[in-house]
Amino acid sequence: MASRAATGRAIAIIAGLVLALIAAFLIWRYVNTADQRAQEGAELVDVFVASGGIPEGTTAQSAVSQNLIELDQVPTDVRPENAITSLEQISGLAATADIEPGSFIQQGQWGDPTIIDADFEVPEGLVAISLQVGIPEGLSGYLTQGDRVAVIAHIQAPPSTTSTTIGPDGNPVEETVEDAELDTTRAEFVARDGVVLTVGQRTIATNEEGTQEDEIQTDEALVLATVAVTPEDAEKLVFSSNEGLLHFALLPETGELPDTPGRTFDDLFQE
Repeated sequence: MASRAATGRAIAIIAGLVLALIAAFLIWRYVNTADQRAQEGAELVDVFVASGGIPEGTTAQSAVSQNLIELDQVPTDVRPENAITSLEQISGLAATADIEPGSFIQQGQWGDPTIIDADFEVPEGLVAISLQVGIPEGLSGYLTQGDRVAVIAHIQAPPSTTSTTIGPDGNPVEETVEDAELDTTRAEFVARDGVVLTVGQRTIATNEEGTQEDEIQTDEALVLATVAVTPEDAEKLVFSSNEGLLHFALLPETGELPDTPGRTFDDLFQE
């Protein structure tokens, strides 16, 4: 009799556990389907989220090019009030603080890259110089703090120069000297080992005159980079930036850039 009673109690306990598990499953299913039904009935709106971590100082252009920002949809009541609905809202701006993966991209997280505080030190023996170039010349958004870079200058040299001599009367005389070697377009490295201290981006709006009836508004995106280079290279960069076009080139973390002769039309396709 005692054995039958114990067996009955065990069966009752097992049955109770089974019923409890079934009830828990039904409750879980109801809650989840209720959430799904609520979301299906809600109005969905576009929202941008961080698909990966976005470090402070990263430009919106760089974050997009690295696929760190992606488009998603959420119910209207889920999207934060300050969340952006278009990438144009952060165009030309940079992250003012680290943005965690999965976070909504919000307007208040971005600011003018030219006024974002930067924590850097100029290495001993070098000087810091800021350069402004176009998006392609600035490596299309892939230029980041700490990168080793070289800079190539593309310059149209003047067809002639002047020299000063002393005339028979002892007074200086300026003469124009034609020099065929100067009359050429040349591309050559003018800085061979620099370090990027800060990098940002801004957009400049300019007006171009069309016909008398219209005026065209254009936006030019620019990369602003502060680099540490030798004093000699700084002089070359200042001169080159005013006389021609600069291009950044990424270098590996270690190693030296091989010597190159520079290029003109005459030797462009030579080894």
